Amino acid sequence: MPAAAPADPHSVLEIWCDELRDLSTTAWRRRQPCAGKVQAAPAQASRFAAFLDPNFPPYEGQLRDVREAARALDLQVEELQVSTDAEIELAFEMVARQRIAAVAISAGPFFDTRRDKLIMLAARYAVPTMYHFREFTTAGGLISYGIDARVVYRQIGIYAGGILKGEKLGLKVPLILQVAADEIIE
Repeated sequence: MPAAAPADPHSVLEIWCDELRDLSTTAWRRRQPCAGKVQAAPAQASRFAAFLDPNFPPYEGQLRDVREAARALDLQVEELQVSTDAEIELAFEMVARQRIAAVAISAGPFFDTRRDKLIMLAARYAVPTMYHFREFTTAGGLISYGIDARVVYRQIGIYAGGILKGEKLGLKVPLILQVAADEIIE
């Protein structure tokens, strides 16, 4: 399972498709909390749904990336705008009703705060779902393409500790920014 997202959105979807195709239906059922209720075999993933939050500022960029990646990989994508709890449920119902092979959850704070609901609905509707953070998979989700936040938080702590100790971090701050900072401080 990929632990960190490649910078290229095509790579993310390619890894995901490879993961889905490589998993036998039996192995996939063992990993999912919805064992035995699979509606579409992961190996048939040629159409997927992308859940995107239109209220998240990077929405347009995420949508563009999803479209580019789907086109490059010759996949059909259902772009679903999801920004409320009710829309999450409706989106999963639609995915199941239309027998869409899989779901990709885009990154964003709305989805971060609905982790358990997303995992529960993916299991209820037996839809393979890819999440943007590792925490989703440790909570029962199938696969993630995102960062391990613990590593990021640790690195932030190291930098903050260094700053508080007065260590030089090797950053080169432009003179104009230093002057502006001095003016603000004074």
